[in-house]
Amino acid sequence: MVIRCRTRIVKCIAGILALFPIWFYLFLFVFINNRYSIRPSEIPFIDGYLNDLLCLPILLQLVQVCMKLIVNKKYVLSLFQTLVAIVYCSVLFEIILPKYSNHYISDIYDAICYLLGGLVWKFLLNTYSIKHYDPS
Repeated sequence: MVIRCRTRIVKCIAGILALFPIWFYLFLFVFINNRYSIRPSEIPFIDGYLNDLLCLPILLQLVQVCMKLIVNKKYVLSLFQTLVAIVYCSVLFEIILPKYSNHYISDIYDAICYLLGGLVWKFLLNTYSIKHYDPS
């Protein structure tokens, strides 16, 4: 009984991990590592812009997988939805939040990184089909 339960849990975790492509886990690892471990480094791009570049591919991939699971198995984010996400993150993190918090600094290069990350996700990384997992 216990072995069957553990096997079911392992299969469930494997099914969840299979929802995302390998680049997603690589980007997420680099993002978290850059945020909490390797700062400050000797390279200004890594300290200031790498996470901004990785932010939208991670976010958009999460949104797309959630929409595929909730709405439709063949759901694909449109270019318009990708552009809305780019504008939303740029406005929020580069205009609104710097006005209310000293932790945020307005920088046009961050907005350019959001744009590049979103477009790279839309045209290069968004090429896989979701694998649905049946736990039975």
